[in-house]
This record gives sequence, C-alpha cells and structure tokens, in this order.
Amino acid sequence: MKKIFRALLLLLSACAFAQTPIAHVVIIVKENRSFDHMFGTFPGANGATTGLVSSGATGATIPLAKATDSVIPDIDHSWRASHAAIDNGKMDHFDLENNCGAATNYHCYSQYSQSQISSYWSYAQNYVLHDNFFSSQSGPSLPNHLYLIASTSGNMINLLNGVLPGGHLNNWGCDADAGAYVDSLNPATGKTYRQFPCLDSATLGDILESAGLSWRYYAPSIGQAGYQWSAYDAINHIRNNSSEWTTHVVPVSQFITDAASGNLPAVSWVTPPASLSEHPSSPMSKGMNWTVQQINAVMSGPDWPSTVIFVTWDDWGGFYDHVPPPLLDVFGSGMRVPLLIISPFVQPGTICHDSATFDSLLAFVEHNWNLGPLTQRDANANDLFSCFNSTLAATQPSTTAGTLLLGMVPEPRLTKAQQKAIDQEITRDRVNDPDD
Repeated sequence: MKKIFRALLLLLSACAFAQTPIAHVVIIVKENRSFDHMFGTFPGANGATTGLVSSGATGATIPLAKATDSVIPDIDHSWRASHAAIDNGKMDHFDLENNCGAATNYHCYSQYSQSQISSYWSYAQNYVLHDNFFSSQSGPSLPNHLYLIASTSGNMINLLNGVLPGGHLNNWGCDADAGAYVDSLNPATGKTYRQFPCLDSATLGDILESAGLSWRYYAPSIGQAGYQWSAYDAINHIRNNSSEWTTHVVPVSQFITDAASGNLPAVSWVTPPASLSEHPSSPMSKGMNWTVQQINAVMSGPDWPSTVIFVTWDDWGGFYDHVPPPLLDVFGSGMRVPLLIISPFVQPGTICHDSATFDSLLAFVEHNWNLGPLTQRDANANDLFSCFNSTLAATQPSTTAGTLLLGMVPEPRLTKAQQKAIDQEITRDRVNDPDD
C-alpha cells in the first residue's frame, strides 16, 4: 500500500517547476466569519446590509446590526445549521440557528464597519478582495480545515464528538481519545456514519515534498487552545510519523521568525491560537492585530518580493450571508467567506468576482509549480490566477502593488484569566455539541 501511495505522489508531482515568480505561498486561516458580516459594505463588492429571516419572525428582512468586537454567545455553525440556513438557496433561515433568534437579538445578522476592521479594510483597498469565495463544505471547522490541505474531508461533515468528561477536547485527529468519532457522510448512499478522525488521504504537503518543495504547517502545539485546528493531526502518515510531524508541523510562534529571516518554505499554512482566532468570543480587534503582525513580518522580510499571502476564514460561523453557495457535490460548497489576496503581483483595489473555494488555494499552488491535483475538487477549481495582474505568468512579470506595513488598532486588555476563559469557551462550544 505504501509503495502505491508513493507512486501516486510521484505521478502527481512530476515535472514540478515554477510557472511564475511566486516562490512562497502563505495561507492564513482565521475563524468563523461570513463575507457580509465582514465586508458587506465594502464599495463595489457584492454585499448586503439587510438579511432575510424565516416566516413568523419579525418580518421579511431585518437590518444587519453593528457587530460587536466580541460576539457572545457562539452561533450554531454545524452541517445541520448550514443546510437549514441556506434553505435550498433562499438564504432565509439563519435566525433558526441555535443562538441566533429573538433571545440573542438576532446577533448573527450583524456586520462590521470599515472603522471596526480598519486593517482588513486597508488590505482590501490596497490589494485584492474576493467577493465570490466559498468554504469547501457546508459545515464547521474540522472538515473545512481538511479541505484546505487535501481538497477532501474524507467524508467527515462535523466536529469531534464522543469525548468523555475530562478528555482531550482539543485533540481532533489521530491523537483523539479512544471512543471519539466524527459524523461522516457516504456520498454514494447519502447515509451518515461515524469514523475515528485519522485519515490517510494524500495532501498538498505530500505532493510538495515529493516534488522537492518545502512546506510547513504553523499551528498551536498539542495541549494549547487552537490545536484543534491543526489539520495534519488528522492525517495518519504525518501525525504518526515522528520525523514528518516534527519537520513540517511547527509552533505558530515560529512563523514570524521564519518570515523575518527569509526562511519561509514554498507553502505555509498559519493557524492562530484560539484567543486570537476571531472565533466568537475571541475579540476581532485582537485577532486582526495578530494577523497584521504575521503579514508585517513577511513584508519586512527578504521573501516578500516573491510571496503571495491568502487570508481567509474557515467557515461562516453562523453569520448571515446573502449569496447561495454553488452546489459542487453532496458536500458543498459551503457558505461565502472573505478572501484577501496580498502580493506585489496584484492590481491594488481589485475585487475578484470569479467563483472559487478553498480548493482554489490548492489549485493555485498546483498550477504555480506544475503539480497534479489531489481530487476532482481541486482539479476543477478556479486557480485564482485571474485575480493577479495580467503579467503574472508572462516572461517578464511586473509588480504593481507595494508594501503596506500597518500598526496595531486598539484592543481590549485581557487578563490571563479572561484569556483562559475565552479559550475554554471556544473549546466548550466546538466539542461535544450535539448540533455540531
């Protein structure tokens, strides 16, 4: 089996060479925000300032209220909630999600203004904002993080369940507790089943490595809040191979050092600590400042002239969005989420409209280095090259965007106890929730 697996990887990675001057791809993955929630009022973008509600609520539409820096409580964003909210494309049942109704003042119908997310707004103004970008699956974090590395979730559609009191709530992959499981969907029969979250799917990292290209996954370490989003924990041949794991999956704090010193690999995934993830109730301001710090490190380092940074959010988090997701297969796509594309090779102020998903990020890497696809999803995905300036793939490409080093915005000062409470709340909301 291992010989067949290696042969497949060699085939997929044959003839790897760069098609463009981009030598470094950085994928920063934040948590739980929809496009309308973040950029619904951005000029020229396909946004909304009102949202449809179900019959019997306060009316046909309600205004999207001003979002708060910390959104409490967390909103249901499970597989079930996603399909209910979409309502066969009518996008009018978000108020039926748990924690988004009259009792919470319909707080999933909310959005930020430019002044509240000024750093993200500045990136959108000076680089590229994508307003037709969707998560890969109609569900929560775990399956979508897997799509970001493998263009499949291995049929998983929800989060970890079955963890006993006192168990390891942040271990969502191969080191999950015995008896833990994830609800999964058989695409052939449409029936759900349970599986232990430890897959042997081929990943983008495998293809890169076979092609002699470097990669790292920067994430919180085991035992830290946010480790649950470390997607390679669910890939058996990485997690249970100590050499592969220690070489490629490294502490997220190392990213700034690597970026500033010019030690970025060809492809980096960067996932934040829980309290800086923007997952409710993590403050948006603190999470945004953390993102700026990562981007500033890249822009200040020697790799910036040959880098593209993609910033996206792993799912919609329950927040309203008015655009029906395209139906690609039984798994999705999922809700629309923001995507920022930050690189010297983009036209400043561009809004990209071509339909794309997380699979497109893999397709970009695959096409940039002439690698084969992993699944039908990334094989068919828009590779996002249309979002860059017209010279990107030319013999002599030109840079059209400059360097934008941003400062920090005001943020709440949290005590260690408050930060711990946020970490615990995120963990509690995301694991052993019957709706997830």
